Amino acid sequence: MPWPLPLAGILRNARTMPVDATPSLPPRAVRAGLPGPWRIVFAVEIPICLGTCLLWLLAPAEYLGGFLGKRPHDVGDYLLLQQSTAVVFSMFVYFYGRVLVSRRVDLRTFRYLQEAMALGTVLALLVVTGIPGRVEVRLVSSPAGRRILCDSIAVGNEFQKALGEAAAEAIAQTAEADEAIAAALSEGSPNVLYILRGGLNFRLHVVAEERAGRPASVSFLTSERSVVDGRSVVGDDAYGKFDLDGNSLLLVADIMATGTTLINALERLFREVGRHDRPREVLVITVGTLRGVTHLAARLSSNALLADTRISVVLLEGAFGVYADAQNLEYHLDSTDFLRTGGVLTPEFWMTSMDNLVALFERCVIYDGGIRGFSPARHLDDLLAYWLMFTRLVESKPHRFARHTEVKLSAGSRVNSFRQWLDERPEWSMLDLGKVHKVYERTLMVVGELRAEALVSAAEEHLERVKAARDNLRRTR
Repeated sequence: MPWPLPLAGILRNARTMPVDATPSLPPRAVRAGLPGPWRIVFAVEIPICLGTCLLWLLAPAEYLGGFLGKRPHDVGDYLLLQQSTAVVFSMFVYFYGRVLVSRRVDLRTFRYLQEAMALGTVLALLVVTGIPGRVEVRLVSSPAGRRILCDSIAVGNEFQKALGEAAAEAIAQTAEADEAIAAALSEGSPNVLYILRGGLNFRLHVVAEERAGRPASVSFLTSERSVVDGRSVVGDDAYGKFDLDGNSLLLVADIMATGTTLINALERLFREVGRHDRPREVLVITVGTLRGVTHLAARLSSNALLADTRISVVLLEGAFGVYADAQNLEYHLDSTDFLRTGGVLTPEFWMTSMDNLVALFERCVIYDGGIRGFSPARHLDDLLAYWLMFTRLVESKPHRFARHTEVKLSAGSRVNSFRQWLDERPEWSMLDLGKVHKVYERTLMVVGELRAEALVSAAEEHLERVKAARDNLRRTR
């Protein structure tokens, strides 16, 4: 039994073409091969496109970081780059190659294709040039930054002094790498925006004056944060006092979990000051999360108020992960507590963390900056409560200790080889691999030797230090 032919109805109704009928395409529309100029263009373009595809496939980190300057980058960036590789190879290498060697070419269809390519190029240029503002991100590590993020007992002046030193190092490294920032720092009094009260911990007006040799013009903005149903909520700003002296640079610092506070602050400032008073450069110094900096970059890049402003975000020690309730840990705050996993860290900070067992299991990498800097007794009480509860949990429920270990050290506990471990940190592949390998070896040693008993012992010593710091604070009142 023959198979039915789907086109039978069409064929049954078709008419034959007379011998003398006019062809649908004029003879000039189909010719032998491409014209000479097009052959030259394709002979140059095809190797360039092929080389680009190989670069994207074999060295994506070098392309994203070195060519585009996009740091940090993640798995999503690599997937998009691979998709672009497939499109460019199929259209500009394979298809153009077939056309180049073809004996007969339909010139009208070929012209339509070139028109479509030209239209796509114009649209892409319009989109790229139409995006207001630019957001650049870099990570900076310093001894002061590593110290303050691995010692939760440091409070008050000690905490603020270390954050100020870390901010000063971040500004110095940024100015060394960025001529525009360096030039702006040298032209008149710098502008500083403080988001009350956590931003005060960074002492940016002092850092800026020491750097520029002139007092800074300081603006203030309040931001209300509260915990509702276990989630941190940022309220509306109630007070703002803006004083910009015309310098092209604005310095801002804050601790950033979701980016909402910084976004609200910058958008309000740019709404309230005149266009001619808006800074051309904004330098944000932050202890922040990958989620927060991604949100900040996306939101500010699409805001027309910042069309003429370039924003540089400097993350101290890394773009941290942020805890989510789905991770199922006791005593943690959703969308608030910073984690060492789930983000992009500097290898120096990771190495320092490996030398401090207690730091690895802190509830948060930095905790609430406003409380830690200006209500130190409350911070120490909260710290004491957390470590008492967590120590009891580790002793009574070993499986929960395993869960905390999985979340807080997920990458380190699963790796079997240096290559696998490095694949989970692609941004480190551009660094000195000898130094990175030492970090890997240290990680394997710490994870391999990690036991609940060792953590409990370290936690008990930590608790004694917390109690001593709290008692000393009360005696000095």
